[in-house]
Amino acid sequence: MAAFDAFYPFACKKLDLTEKPVTGGFSRGGLPASLWTIRNSDEVSGVYLDVAVMNILSWPGKNSRKRGSAVSKRWGSDKLSAQSWNGPLDKMQALVEAGVPVMITAGGADDAVP
Repeated sequence: MAAFDAFYPFACKKLDLTEKPVTGGFSRGGLPASLWTIRNSDEVSGVYLDVAVMNILSWPGKNSRKRGSAVSKRWGSDKLSAQSWNGPLDKMQALVEAGVPVMITAGGADDAVP
């Protein structure tokens, strides 16, 4: 989240881009993009998520115990479970209430990001 927090003012001020961008995330990048957007709903005009990881428990632990452990630690716990994970799907109502348009594309045949 720190990288997103630092990039936002840089993009708005230094690059003279809009102050209410449409954020976006693809695959694993969808997780931080969606969480940043939820946390900063007043700073965006929409969010586009393309086959985004929305549940950290679905990736990458299924395919790699080592990577799964590293990802879990990065997201705050090395013992994440379905009961303890509170991700973007649990928080989407905040975007609805803020009137932020959301576009999500998804497919059923993605083996890398189930």
